Amino acid sequence: MTGRLTLGVDAGGDALRMSKAIAFLRWPLGSPARKLKVAVELGAGQVEEENALRPAVSVGRGIRVGGHHGWLNADTRAILFEGGAAAYETDLTAGLSLGARVKAMVQLQAGRPAQGRDYLRLAPSLVYEARPGAHLELGVTEPVSGGGTRGFKLGLWRRF
Repeated sequence: MTGRLTLGVDAGGDALRMSKAIAFLRWPLGSPARKLKVAVELGAGQVEEENALRPAVSVGRGIRVGGHHGWLNADTRAILFEGGAAAYETDLTAGLSLGARVKAMVQLQAGRPAQGRDYLRLAPSLVYEARPGAHLELGVTEPVSGGGTRGFKLGLWRRF
């Protein structure tokens, strides 16, 4: 929305239904010149057909590997449901620009759902800049523990 305020939508599901639709605002904290970046986020929407609020904190920094720029970050979210139940999620991400239009990244996704088993998944993906500011992310999710099935990841990024 502005140079320091991000509006986003986090939506996802499977072939049968949409299980998550959260609109969120993200605000960076501190000076943009700091190496370690911190942001807070507040989202609202529906998860598993229940109204939910989603506060979150993100911490990350840029890295350089050889001649390539990259990043490391941790995103932690709480999903607070109307009836008082809560779920927690954390994504640890490492990414690297492989060229002018291609990025590779891998996520370790951990969660404690309001119902069901805790989980840990590995999610590698490639991001391609289809045109300036418009990126397409393709990847997979592979369960490490807690059950679940292998999944396909499709993401759209838009820089304004």
